[in-house]
Amino acid sequence: MRKRLLNREDAKGAKKARRILCGLCVFAVISFVFPTCAQAPVPPPEKVWISLGYSTLDQRPPDWKWLRTQCWEGKVLETLKPILPKVGGLIVPVFDDATCFYNTNIVPFRGRDKSALPNEKSLRQLLQAARAQQIPVFLGVDVLGWRKSALPAAAATAPSPHRGEGRSEGTNDKDAELFELNDELSCGSSTGDAAAREGYFASPFHEKVQEPLKGLVFELAKEFPDAAGLAFDVRLSNREILGYSIAAREASILAVQVDPIDLLFASGGDKCMQESIQVWTDWRREAMEAFVKTLVETYRSQKKEGQILVSGFANYYSQGDISHLRSTQDWLSWTTSGLADGLLLEGRWYAPHNEAVHFDSATGLVRKLQAAQRREAEWPALPVAVGKATGGRTDFQADWTALKSRSPQLTSVLLVARSDADLQTALRLARGEWP
Repeated sequence: MRKRLLNREDAKGAKKARRILCGLCVFAVISFVFPTCAQAPVPPPEKVWISLGYSTLDQRPPDWKWLRTQCWEGKVLETLKPILPKVGGLIVPVFDDATCFYNTNIVPFRGRDKSALPNEKSLRQLLQAARAQQIPVFLGVDVLGWRKSALPAAAATAPSPHRGEGRSEGTNDKDAELFELNDELSCGSSTGDAAAREGYFASPFHEKVQEPLKGLVFELAKEFPDAAGLAFDVRLSNREILGYSIAAREASILAVQVDPIDLLFASGGDKCMQESIQVWTDWRREAMEAFVKTLVETYRSQKKEGQILVSGFANYYSQGDISHLRSTQDWLSWTTSGLADGLLLEGRWYAPHNEAVHFDSATGLVRKLQAAQRREAEWPALPVAVGKATGGRTDFQADWTALKSRSPQLTSVLLVARSDADLQTALRLARGEWP
């Protein structure tokens, strides 16, 4: 009996030990994947860039009223005064959701915001204040994100010769032709919250989109000479393949004799079909780069010293051709072609799969191309941290910890602030104050 009791107690002890051991293992895994505040903090960034709501990952228009308040008399610079020597630059969105943060003369965008005049006054005040402090300010332009909300009522598009009349949700008869379509001849197949976040994209293949945007960047160069340059977010959808609008199809047929409506992406081993898909994929990528080149050259024609930053997803090239088929945000090619002076690389760094690795591999690609082309100047590549406003439970400290742990050579970060609380968090990060 005593022996059985001892065995039973031993069994209980063994179970308890196993539970403790399992708990320690789980904690170790969580601590590795999700760095916690209990860990020794990494050194704070040497330079902090601040974006006042400009981000390709954060698919929402800025809070224009809050932005105006921050620009007024350079208020944001006063807020950042304790860390001003560490501020590398500012990005202020001036075109988003087809709306200008100033009094534009470009017809499609004119009159969309009743606060255009006070917005412009505050923007000029910020540019003057930043110039006095020798802090570069870049004007953020979301080039194709013309409709950030997918909620308005539907309206008919132009008829398709293959599928009858299509429907383009979220547009009206006047502007329907300006938006890019998917293979169902709709602006977007996503529904619910996903659709609302994604919005609709203007077609880079349509002349009525290209010309106003050229006018916009020319206007920005002329009207705001104190700006250091532009920050471009140029992309299509991350969720589906676009390029089926009348304008896109006509351009594709004329250039490479491929109508995307005839492509079958599930064709498997059909060699001829796969070749056509590759031809169309390459054409879209090249056409998008030509579009970006037109905008950059237009801006530089008026402001030769103006610099261009381009946004991109850090994991773009790890996903293969699907990235070229969807967002077509070929930032590495744009940079090597001389269209960009710097990169703003975005990702959800504080994630279960540790996306900081994507930033490390992306900057590695840049370095290899620099060496191959024997470029002396180094292209700055800034990781973008969006914080709680977009990433849910993430914050700037967690993003920076994940990035710095993976890329020890990293010294700078761009923080996307959408509120006063975000600015205070940015201050704490720059000062190395960890929660």
